[in-house]
Amino acid sequence: MWADACRGCSGYLTASHRLIAAGAVWLPWSACASRLRRWRATGNESSPGGESLRGLTISREKLRALLHYNKLFYAVQSERSARSAEGVVHLVNEMLRPASVIDVGCGVGAWLAEFHRQGVSDVLGIDGDWVDRRMLKFPEEQFVAHDLTQPYESARAFDLVMSLEVAEDLDSDDSGAFVDLLTSLGPVILFSAAIPHQGGQHHVNERWQGDWARDFEQRGYVAVDCVRPQIWENRNVQVWYRQNIILYIKRDALAESPELQALVDKWGNSPISVVHPDLYSTMFLRAASGFVRQYRGIRVKTVVKGLIRR
Repeated sequence: MWADACRGCSGYLTASHRLIAAGAVWLPWSACASRLRRWRATGNESSPGGESLRGLTISREKLRALLHYNKLFYAVQSERSARSAEGVVHLVNEMLRPASVIDVGCGVGAWLAEFHRQGVSDVLGIDGDWVDRRMLKFPEEQFVAHDLTQPYESARAFDLVMSLEVAEDLDSDDSGAFVDLLTSLGPVILFSAAIPHQGGQHHVNERWQGDWARDFEQRGYVAVDCVRPQIWENRNVQVWYRQNIILYIKRDALAESPELQALVDKWGNSPISVVHPDLYSTMFLRAASGFVRQYRGIRVKTVVKGLIRR
């Protein structure tokens, strides 16, 4: 199998090679200098250099990480997330005053670092084992590597469970299991996930906020839109957070907490599925640009065919 290099392009084993080896997938011509197109890891095929693919197995989550969640991704993402966290965490602290926070899909931990900076030291971050521990923004001993599609056994509940712009990266078949994971960790959940056509890196499960709200409701959680109105116009916060962040509170916890009930009374009847004007403009321009490129391509092909007929 491909041990550490591809003879076809005389380079080290890249994410593109791993993708090819993992199954039937199409790659652009530029993906590999050896111009690999399609390979199936049946055990009977080989790479351009002759190495057998037999025995090469890569999990779906590991493959996803190799292709998308690399150092460059986290370097850019963490900087943007840090600015967004500054505009959101202080509001969450004022409303909820959590003593403990767990972030499911924490990446390198920009949000947990902001909670830590604002006085919440009891934090825990969960994400795949591909996260480079050297890039963590919070203490490494407070990070746990875990497959987010699988249940996580915690010995305790957390005051605040959060998962921001993570669920859209998981397959739709894993949506229910992921909500089960979140609701097993605490009575209050800060959640956001990409809406349809939002766009982004490996967004395979974009759903409306109301669809997620129904999933949480089936598990006894009520949606409280108490964050978005306070950050809607704050351009220091990335638009997908301004558009998608919803607080979910377990109904059983409301009777024990007048503060939580007050949040429901004030913010509990707002529309859930909404599109932010800033993101709508971006989505429209993206769609228009794609149409223009496609139209131009059709026109060019038509002209070429006409010239050939002549």
